[in-house]
Amino acid sequence: MELHEIIIISVGAVLLVASIVVAILRYEKKRRMELEEFARYQGFSFQRKGNPIQNYGKIKIFDKGHRKKISNRVYGSRSGIQFEILDYQFTEGGGQNSATRRQTVAVATVPGMNLPAFYLAPENVFHRIGKKFGMQDINFDHFPDFSAYYLLKGEDEPAIRKVFKASVLEFFQGNKLKQSLEGQGDYLVFYRMNKREKGETLPEFFEKFRHIVSLINRKP
Repeated sequence: MELHEIIIISVGAVLLVASIVVAILRYEKKRRMELEEFARYQGFSFQRKGNPIQNYGKIKIFDKGHRKKISNRVYGSRSGIQFEILDYQFTEGGGQNSATRRQTVAVATVPGMNLPAFYLAPENVFHRIGKKFGMQDINFDHFPDFSAYYLLKGEDEPAIRKVFKASVLEFFQGNKLKQSLEGQGDYLVFYRMNKREKGETLPEFFEKFRHIVSLINRKP
């Protein structure tokens, strides 16, 4: 290969990388502006870079991986409940085997809720294989569609069954959500692993979460 050909290929490669970087920066700027606009619409505050992860106890999403980062944090309160919506990322593995997971995570802090630790997610093939080897799945006889679609687990099964009262089960059974829900103590956390919500879907995402929080927090 001639020298001039090597130079042309090298310059082309540099320009390609530069164009990809510029496109990513433009996308991230657009995303940040969309979340700022969402915060203003909700009457919430916006923070470009979030604080370090708090101690959320046994919340799985915050206990995974390393190199954890928060950005585009939207936060505010409604009826005494603190809400946060954030872009959250973490890295699993290392070197060539590492993978960075990016997702939109919604957090509600409800003083005095005192939830048992639980994890709810749509069942996938790995869950089905795991159940064949004894992995826990809390089912409800009167809500067979809920039990068929979701995996629900946690150490204190009697307490978890009290959280998932009929109104909560009816909502999840009727909607078949793609997101996961976790709870412990005063926290409820809502997300879809490795999925960042687009600006136009954020209002629906937040309203679903608010409704879930109100159902779980509602007294019998």
